[in-house]
Amino acid sequence: MIASVAAFKKHIAKLGGQTISAPIISHAPSDHDALQGPQQERAFFRGVMGPALIIAILFVIAFALPAAHAQETRLHLATSLYPPNTTPAKDGYIDRIVTEAFARADIAFDYEITTAPRGLYGALAGEFDGYVAAPVLKAPALQPLVRVPEVVFSGKGGGVYLNDAVKITTVADFNSYRVGYIKGWRFVETLLADHPDIFAATSADLLLEMLFQGRIDVAYMRFSQARELARQRGINDIRFSDYRVNNDLFMYLHPEHADLAPVMAAAIRSMKEDGTFQNIVATSEFGGPKE
Repeated sequence: MIASVAAFKKHIAKLGGQTISAPIISHAPSDHDALQGPQQERAFFRGVMGPALIIAILFVIAFALPAAHAQETRLHLATSLYPPNTTPAKDGYIDRIVTEAFARADIAFDYEITTAPRGLYGALAGEFDGYVAAPVLKAPALQPLVRVPEVVFSGKGGGVYLNDAVKITTVADFNSYRVGYIKGWRFVETLLADHPDIFAATSADLLLEMLFQGRIDVAYMRFSQARELARQRGINDIRFSDYRVNNDLFMYLHPEHADLAPVMAAAIRSMKEDGTFQNIVATSEFGGPKE
């Protein structure tokens, strides 16, 4: 029994290189020959038609199975809502990148909007097949998740404020202001662990509301998200700190789908090579004008 598609193909090549000969009758037919005719036909079938039929079957199996596998695979992923990168209408920057990448990989997928903790730990538990876009994961419990080794999106984060008098060029400058952040963002919690006046909000909306109401001086968040939420409120005069951090985001898969990680990486990489990726992010802070 041939155990894999690769083995099928090797077997095909081996059979293809063999020379197959048929019986040759070198004398006039006789009664004995007539009696042997059916036997010779069967021998001819076994000697010539048999291998040919086997080769045909192997070709069908070897090349049809991968295509069938690609079509039958359907992943159910999780993502967090971060307009304009991921949106309820699923037309944000990351939404469009991921949709195109899966189309190129010929893998069907859908995804559910939830919180980052539930999405990531749900992917680990098998509730989801993966998570659409997250930074490099530091939590030991999440290490079994398989990272697709190609950046799916990169955005800037830092201080967001309204007052022109605020100046933040280093991490130490945050200590001069009341700072808010989104609860659960481990990077910020570590970065500002010694900050004397820090507040946690349960969502980006509430964080910006705290800023607009004057309850904090600076909101630490992703710039594109802050800009979009401010735009929705008709506020156009938000400012961004000179201190900023690039956040590379990656897709993560449940270990069961580890074999798809290089496939998805190749799909994302092909988008960057032909300019599709750049066209999608051209109006975001990743590829567009600087703040």
